[in-house]
Amino acid sequence: MKRMIMMAAVALGFAAGALADTSFAYQGNLREADGSAVSNASFTVVIRLYDKEEGGTPLWARQYRVMTSEDGTFNVEVSDSLGEVPEDAPAGSTLKKVMSDHPSFFLELDVPSRSGVIVPRQKVI
Repeated sequence: MKRMIMMAAVALGFAAGALADTSFAYQGNLREADGSAVSNASFTVVIRLYDKEEGGTPLWARQYRVMTSEDGTFNVEVSDSLGEVPEDAPAGSTLKKVMSDHPSFFLELDVPSRSGVIVPRQKVI
């Protein structure tokens, strides 16, 4: 059983233009299994995008360092230019390509140092 549960909201903010990077804002709230907030903690999260709710191969992936607030909330700008490319990221994949090829996709959040992959994946439209 996962030690943490997660609630999240996703806001898409497409950046347009030749110099701007495609990105969207992701806000999550991390909680322990008992419902208490994971407060004021810094850790690594991996965000992977899929075209399926379950299974499949990631279309895109990035690793970010985040800090939770007192109530367990964290924010991250999901972008090609921010974060690090994890080992399991597909070669040559870009966020812009994923977003243009898939009108909706599923976001998976992985917190390796805490609970691992948090399920279910969240649909982003």
